[in-house]
Formats: sequence, C-alpha cells, structure tokens
Amino acid sequence: MDYPKRLCYASTMGGAMEQTTLKAKMERLIHNLPEEASIEEAMEKLYLLYKIEKGIQQADAGNTVSHEDAKKRLQEWLD
Repeated sequence: MDYPKRLCYASTMGGAMEQTTLKAKMERLIHNLPEEASIEEAMEKLYLLYKIEKGIQQADAGNTVSHEDAKKRLQEWLD
C-alpha cells in the first residue's frame, strides 16, 4: 500500500496548531488501544486512518464531488 507521508495539523491543548506526522498519529492510535486489543482491531483502526488521510489528500488535490452530485449518486444507489 502507498501510505500518505504528508504532514497534518492537529490542535493542542493550548489551542495552538502544531504539525503532527502520520507516524505520530499511528503511534497515538496504537497507544490508545485497550490492553486486550487484537492485532485485527489495530489493523482496522490503522486502515481507517489511512482512508481518512487518503481522502484528505484527494480533497486537497481538488478531487471532490459537489454536494448535489453526491446526493444524486446516493439516490442512484438507493433506487
């Protein structure tokens, strides 16, 4: 898989913005898992993080769909 390497922004407790690397996000995700978490649970959460980051990259690149188009697509799936 081609994982994104871009820097993201996350707010800190002091309200200031700091750059957070994807590695730091992954480490925080793993650290916050319960002690009894399985490898499968960790992989699911990491994959969700990957999909979110990929979506952000696509949006940053202008690869978006208008709200109206999204509603039309959803309606087609539901019909």
